[in-house]
Amino acid sequence: ENKSEDNNQQNSNCNDVKNESETDIPPKKRPVSTSSNNIIEDSNHLNEVTGMTVQELVKHLKKTKRRGLYNEYAHIKMEAPTGTFNTSKAKYNLPKNRYSDVLCYDHSRVKLPSEGTDPSADYINANYVDGYKQDHAYISTQGPLPKTFGDFWNMIWNCHVMVIVMTTRVVERGRMKCGQYWPMEEESEEQFEEYIVINTGIEQHQDYTVTGLFLHNRKSGESRHLTHIQFTSWPDYGVPRTGTAFLDFLFRV
Repeated sequence: ENKSEDNNQQNSNCNDVKNESETDIPPKKRPVSTSSNNIIEDSNHLNEVTGMTVQELVKHLKKTKRRGLYNEYAHIKMEAPTGTFNTSKAKYNLPKNRYSDVLCYDHSRVKLPSEGTDPSADYINANYVDGYKQDHAYISTQGPLPKTFGDFWNMIWNCHVMVIVMTTRVVERGRMKCGQYWPMEEESEEQFEEYIVINTGIEQHQDYTVTGLFLHNRKSGESRHLTHIQFTSWPDYGVPRTGTAFLDFLFRV
C-alpha cells in the first residue's frame, strides 16, 4: 500500500479556504522546551506518554523475548477500533476502497473539495495523522486505484502535499499492489482529470527511488514541484533485508 503522504500544511480539512498570502506562511511549530533536555516535554502527546526509555525497552525485550512480542501484537489486534468507518462502508464509496478491511476513520478522514450532489465526491481512503510536534502533519492513504487517481491528485493539490512517500512496489509477487499513479519515465507526463503530472528526473538508489514531479493544475494555471520517494526493498509479507536500508530511506525522507 501507499502508506503515507507528507503534508507540509497544518490543515484540518482539504476544503479549508486560504488566501494566497496565507498559503505562503509556514506552519507554526511547538517551541522547543528550554527547561529540560527531555524531548518528551516538546511532544504534542505529552498526556498520553506511557512509553519506555531505550534502556527500559532493551530490558523489556530481553525479558519478553520473541514469544512475548507475538503475544503483545496479538493483544493489539484484539483491541476494538477507536473510531467508526461509516463513510468508508457507504455503498457508494466501496468501489473507492482497495481492500474491504482497510478503511479510514470518520473522525480524521481527508475530505476532498466537492460540488454538486454526488455523495461520494468528497471521499478518498485517507486519514490525517498527527506528527510528534504537529497535528495533521501527515496523510496516510491506500495505494491509489486507477479509478481514484484523480481523487489522489486532487488531495495532493488541495492539501498542499509536497513530499509523497511510497513504501511498496506497484507489483509484488505478481499481484498489483498499487496503481501507477505517476509517470514512470523521465520527461514523460500523464494527465489525471484537471492535473498534469510531469516526471522531471529520477534518482535511483539500491533500496529506494527519488523522483521529481511537476504538478500543474489546468483549472487554476498554477504549478508546483513535488518529490516522490519510493522504498523498493520491502517485500510483500516480509521485512526489509536490513534495518540500515530502511533507515537510509527514512533519513532521506
